[in-house]
Amino acid sequence: MAGEARETVEAARTLKLTYRVKELPPKALPRELARARYSPLLTAPASIDREARKLVIQLQQPLELQLPNHALDWLKSVEGEVAPLKPATSARIARSGGRLEVFLVLKVEKPKPARPDPRQALLVYVRATEYGLAVVAASCGGGRAEIRDTAKHAHPIARKRVMSGKRGGPVPRGRGWTADCVARIFARARQLAGGEPVLANIDAEGGYFRRPLLRVRGLVENYANWYSVYTEFKSYPARASAPSAGER
Repeated sequence: MAGEARETVEAARTLKLTYRVKELPPKALPRELARARYSPLLTAPASIDREARKLVIQLQQPLELQLPNHALDWLKSVEGEVAPLKPATSARIARSGGRLEVFLVLKVEKPKPARPDPRQALLVYVRATEYGLAVVAASCGGGRAEIRDTAKHAHPIARKRVMSGKRGGPVPRGRGWTADCVARIFARARQLAGGEPVLANIDAEGGYFRRPLLRVRGLVENYANWYSVYTEFKSYPARASAPSAGER
C-alpha cells in the first residue's frame, strides 16, 4: 500500500573504555561508584563534548571522563557510517577494583532493508573455513557476473595451525574476532556498493569457524541493520560455488 510505514530495526555499536580510578580527578566518581570497590553495571544517558574531548554520563552526579584520540576517531568513523541519521548515545558503566569500565553505546533506529533484486545489488558471499572467513563480492551488470572483491580473513591462531600443516584441534575462541570481522566485511561491502543495495549470504555449513559464526548470528544481524545490508543465512554444498544471481 502506498505510503505504508516500513518496519524499523534497531542497531548498535559499542566501544569499551577503561580508566584507572587513581588517575581520575579527586571526587570525580559519583556516590554510586565510589562507595565500594565493585559496583553493579549502571546504564545512563551520555553526551559527547568534542571540543572539550569529554564524555559526560548523566548519573545522579554527572561523571565527566576524558576521551582518548582513538575513541574520538572511532566515534567519527561509525557516526559517518549511518549519516545522516543521528545515533542516540548511552553508557554502561561499572567499577571493578581499581578500574572503571565504560561501554559507550551508539544506537540508531532505521527502516529495515528490503530484499533487493540480485541483478541490481552487490552480492556478498561469506563462508566459514578452517582458518576464518572467506569473502567474495560480485555484481551482475549487463547479465554478466563481475567479481568486485575477494578476501580471506584468518584468525591468528588458526592461520598458525594451517601454516604448520596441522589439521584438527580445538576451534579458537573466535566469537569476538568473528563479530569484528563481519563488521569489517559489511563496511567494505557498503564502500564497494557506492550507494547501491547489498545482498549478503552467510554460509556457516562447514569449516572450523562454523560454530563461532553461528554463535554471533545476533551480532551479524545487528551489523547488517547498522550498515543496511540485507542478510540471509543459507548453505551450499562444499563442491558448489556461490550461487549466481539467477539462482538467488
